[in-house]
Amino acid sequence: MEINLEEELLKEWHNLIEKSLAGIYIYDENFNFLYVNPAFCEIFGLPREEIMKKKVYELIYPEDIPLLKEMARKRFSGEIESASFILRAIDRNGRLKYGKVSGRVTKIGDKKVIIGTVIDITEMKEYEGELKKEQKLLEKTLEGIIYAITRIVETRDPYTAGHQVRVAKLSEAIAKEIGFKNIKEILWASFLHDIGKISVPSEILVMPRKLNPIEFEVIKTHPITGYSIVKIIPNFERVAEIILQHHERIDGTGYPKGLKGEEILKEARIIGVSDVVEAMLSYRPYRPALTIDDAIEEIYKNKGIKYEEEIAEVCIELFRSKKFSFEE
Repeated sequence: MEINLEEELLKEWHNLIEKSLAGIYIYDENFNFLYVNPAFCEIFGLPREEIMKKKVYELIYPEDIPLLKEMARKRFSGEIESASFILRAIDRNGRLKYGKVSGRVTKIGDKKVIIGTVIDITEMKEYEGELKKEQKLLEKTLEGIIYAITRIVETRDPYTAGHQVRVAKLSEAIAKEIGFKNIKEILWASFLHDIGKISVPSEILVMPRKLNPIEFEVIKTHPITGYSIVKIIPNFERVAEIILQHHERIDGTGYPKGLKGEEILKEARIIGVSDVVEAMLSYRPYRPALTIDDAIEEIYKNKGIKYEEEIAEVCIELFRSKKFSFEE
């Protein structure tokens, strides 16, 4: 008896896809199903005969239908040959499901079709969602701890109460204006930039006169102490470095290392300007609060010298034209 090899191969191919763990489908340019395997039916929780009566997009989550149609259009038009993307669907029990869909345009006879696979990734997506929730919870907890630390520092130096929060607010505004991406690290570093003052004797912090050179040398240790405290927090190495550098100036006259220009992290350059402005606008035991004009004058006359020109100009613009306020 002669064996028809082509028929045997087709039977074998059919058996393989019928038993495949991945959902396999074929549909035409009118979105009519020509074939689905059992795994495809299992993913959607529907019998094959019911699926075959539907248009492909009737199985898809409404918001994802435009994506499905656009990717189909590109393949049928010859713009692309294959595509891989994620689609959502609602199964018969009302559960939102996620599928990784891959498909290629081909021909069966003279008819263009898309043949492809869908893999159920719902459990993976749900796991990712839980991880994101946990991450947000951890971030909120971390933010609470950071805020609590700022309050501890303020109890030792009541004259600067709220200083770190206001510096964070101005630093965030400047960073957004210049298109800076990692705002979170700037905020955290702003909230913690004076944490090193916890090691400075309180009598120096509340001194009702200008500090003498020896006292000022003690104050100048606070970025180093702050760095030493914060760097032990996991993934806060860069935040610690920003804190270490927030009193550096681009002409090299800052401390503790006398860094210049690009040697100073951009975040530290931003916080450095915010710190100066907020400090000038606040009351100190040895002087009354200065005016916004005084603060702007300080930044203006030293832009490109102590303070990066772009940051200085953005800061001035925020107060003069955009009516920035610490009180809003």
